[in-house]
Amino acid sequence: MKGPSRISVEPGRPPHGTAALHVKGPAGDVQVDTGTHTVRRNGKPVTLRPKEYDLLIALLQRNGQVATRAELLEEVW
Repeated sequence: MKGPSRISVEPGRPPHGTAALHVKGPAGDVQVDTGTHTVRRNGKPVTLRPKEYDLLIALLQRNGQVATRAELLEEVW
């Protein structure tokens, strides 16, 4: 059995001074621009519904820490 996957989250600065998250992990290279609410994976745009985007942000902000269902429900819904 394979060990747990690791991701690294690097804060970045996209154009126009908005905040960004850059994630490298098993899912590939993911960039999130929090100013424009856009997500790119391996350089290609990813279409997310508003709740999916909010859930992604909530998980990324944990920087690899486990989140309970209750925590995510409180934060996102």
